[in-house]
Amino acid sequence: MKKRILSFLVIFGMLFGVFTVYVGAESYWDAQKDYIKALESGDPNEIISAAMRIATVYSDPADDTEHMRLWSPMREAGYAYTKLGMFDKAADCFRSALRSVEYLYNMGYEDYYSHLNSLKKLINHTSMGPAVYAETADPSNIPFYNARVEAPAGTSHGMCGSFDASHDNARLVYVQFFNESIEGFSWQLPEGTDDYTLVIGWNVPNENYEDLRKIAAGEADGYIRENLEYLSTLKCDILIRFGAEINCWSSLPSNAEEFKKNGQKFIDTFKAAFRHVSELVKEYIPDVGMIYSPNDTSNWYFTPEDFYPGDEYVDWVGMSAYCNKSSRTDFDISNSVDAFYCEGDYYENQIVKISHIVEAFGDRKPIIITEGGYCYKSANGVQNTEHAAEAMKFFYTYVTRVYPQVKCIMYFNTNFGNNSYQIIGDGANEELGALYRSLVENDAAMQYSMGRGKSCGYTDILNMDEVTDALRLSVYAKFPTLEKVTVKYALDGKVITESNEYPYSCNIDTDFMGVGNHFLCITVTCLGVDTKLYYKAEVSSDSRVTVTRAIPDSVTDIESGFWGTEAIAFGMATGLFNGTSPSTFEPMTSLTRGMFVTILGRFDGIDQNDYKGVPFDDTAEGEWYTPYVEWAKSCGVVNGTSETTFEPNSKITREQICTMIVRYAKYKNIKLADGNIEEAERFADHDKISPFAESYVYIVKNSGIVNGKGENLFDPTAFATRAEAATIMMRFAGICK
Repeated sequence: MKKRILSFLVIFGMLFGVFTVYVGAESYWDAQKDYIKALESGDPNEIISAAMRIATVYSDPADDTEHMRLWSPMREAGYAYTKLGMFDKAADCFRSALRSVEYLYNMGYEDYYSHLNSLKKLINHTSMGPAVYAETADPSNIPFYNARVEAPAGTSHGMCGSFDASHDNARLVYVQFFNESIEGFSWQLPEGTDDYTLVIGWNVPNENYEDLRKIAAGEADGYIRENLEYLSTLKCDILIRFGAEINCWSSLPSNAEEFKKNGQKFIDTFKAAFRHVSELVKEYIPDVGMIYSPNDTSNWYFTPEDFYPGDEYVDWVGMSAYCNKSSRTDFDISNSVDAFYCEGDYYENQIVKISHIVEAFGDRKPIIITEGGYCYKSANGVQNTEHAAEAMKFFYTYVTRVYPQVKCIMYFNTNFGNNSYQIIGDGANEELGALYRSLVENDAAMQYSMGRGKSCGYTDILNMDEVTDALRLSVYAKFPTLEKVTVKYALDGKVITESNEYPYSCNIDTDFMGVGNHFLCITVTCLGVDTKLYYKAEVSSDSRVTVTRAIPDSVTDIESGFWGTEAIAFGMATGLFNGTSPSTFEPMTSLTRGMFVTILGRFDGIDQNDYKGVPFDDTAEGEWYTPYVEWAKSCGVVNGTSETTFEPNSKITREQICTMIVRYAKYKNIKLADGNIEEAERFADHDKISPFAESYVYIVKNSGIVNGKGENLFDPTAFATRAEAATIMMRFAGICK
C-alpha cells in the first residue's frame, strides 16, 4: 500500500512539475497526531477532518496494520457526524469501520469480535429513516405469507392476564413445559367467544441443555401429546411459542472458550427439540402455528439466526421486546454498548432493537412480538410511569408502520417479582392502561384486525396506487440525538403542514389536490440538517392516487447534494420537465427557446390540439414545440426575434426567461412585484441587461423568482440551464399558488 501511494505521488509530481516525497507511513503519523489532538478537543469537525486524513492515507487498506489504524478513526468520525446531525455520513463511517473490523476478526484477531455487533447496531441507528408511510386499504400492500393462523392483513393484539374483546383479539398464556398442563390454565381463556388467537408460551423452565436433550430424544412425548389432545378441542386460532428467548438463556456459553467447546452442541440440541415438538404439533393439530421466538438482544456469542430450526418447522418468528429505563446515567453518544443494547438518551429505540429479527426473517415469515412491556415501578426505584408511557407510545405508534410484517403483538400485562408491568386489571396502572387502549384504537392495522375501520394498515408511500379520499401520511424520523425533529409537508411548492410531534401526520384530501400531477416535498429537519424526500402524486378522475418518486431511480446524472435537485423533482413530478433519456436529466445543459415556451404551455395546461397553426416561418408544422409557440404568441408571452422568426432551437438567455415569465403573469393576471429598484440595489452587471428586458428582470428579482449568481451578478445574456429553468418555475409556481 505504501509503495502504491509513493508511486502515485511520484507520477503526480512528474506530471505537474512538482516533486514531493510523501510516504504513506509518514503521512499517517502526521494525521494521527492531529487526530489525537482532535479527540482531546472534542470538536466534531476537527475529529472528522483528522479521521478523513487517515482514511485518505488508507483508502484501500491492504493488510492487518492498515485496517487496525483505520477502523477506530472511522468509528469516531461516525460519532462526530452523528453529533452534527449528518446521519447518512455517520452511517457511511460506521460501515467503513465495520469492514475493517470484519477483516481483522476473519484474520484471527478474536478481540475484535466485541465490536462487530455494536457497529452493526450503530449503522441501524444512523441509517434507518426518515421514511414516509401511508394508510392503505389495499391488502396487496401488506405482507402476507399464508402461514398458519395468519390473516391477510391487520395486526392482532392482546396480552396475558386480561382479555377484553372490545379492545383485544389475542390472549397470551404461559405454561411451563414438563411441570404444567395447558388445560390447567383453561380458566384464563376467554369465555363466550372463539374469535381470538391463543398464544401459548410453552417455556422450558430451567432453560438448560439437558431439558432440550430430553425433549429432542422423545422423553417428553407423552406429556406433549396429552397437551396437544386438549388443544385440539379448542376452536380458537392457536400459536405455540416453544423454547422462548433461547439466544439469551443464562445457561448458554458466556465466554469465547466455552462457546467454542459447547456452543454448536447447544444450538443443534435446541433445533432438534424444536423440530420434534413441531412435528408432533403438525401430527395432532395441523392448523396450529409454531413460533420460533428469540429475544431481541442475544447473548454476545450467538445470533437469532444460529438457533433457527428451519422454515419447514417454523410458521411465525417472534421476539421479546421490552423497553425499560436503564439504571445507568452516564449515557454518551460515543458509547457503543448503549447502541448495542438500544438504551440511554441517544440510542433508546425499540424499532432499531427489533430490526435485526424482522429483517432476518420478515422476508418469509410473519412476525409476532411474543411479549413486551414497559416497567413503571421497580425495587431499585429507576422505573417510572413517564418513561413507560413514552416507550409504549413510540413502539405502538411505529411498529406496524415501519414493519407491517409484524402481524401480532402481545403485551406482558403482569408484575414480575418487584417489577410492575400491569396496565389492565385490578391494581394496574390506569394511566398506562388508558394510553394502551388509545394507541390500539388509533392504529389502522390493529383496528382492521378487530373488524373496524377502512384501512388494512400502513405501507411505504411508494406502494400507494388506490382509490382513496385522502393521502393519510406519517413519517418515521428517529435519530440518535436529544434534539427535536421537525417534519414539513409541501404540496406543489406550498407548505401545508409542519409538525414536531411524531408520527408527524398529514392528511391531504384528494379533492384538495385535484385531478392531475402534484409535487409532494417532505422535509425532515434535525440539528439544522434538512433531509428532503420528493414524490409525484397523481390523482385520476376517479380519485385514484398513485405515488412514485419525483425523480425516477433510473435518472443517475443528478449528484447527491446538487443545488437544483428539489426544483428538478418539482419539474418532473408536475410534468413540466421530462428527462432527456430514461437515465439522464442533464441539469447543466442549456435550454432552448422552444423548450421554455413548451414548459410554460405545460404549466398553463394547454391542449396542443387547439393550436394547429404555424406562427413563425421557422416553426414548422409537426414540430413538438410549434403548438406551444403558437399559444405563447397568441397570448402575448412571446413576440419572436423578428416579425417572421422565433428561433426555437436557439439557446434561451436568463433575461429572455424573465421576460416570458412576466408576460405570462400579466396574461394570467398573476400579481408580481413592481420593477422599481434603487440604484444601489441593482445588479453589478446592470449595464449588460438589454433595454427591453430591464424592467422584467427586476420584476422577477423583486418577486423572489430569480437571484444573482454571486458577487451581485445577474449574467443576463448567459444561457439558462435546465436546472436554472426548473428553479425559476418552482419559485414562480409558489407565487401562483
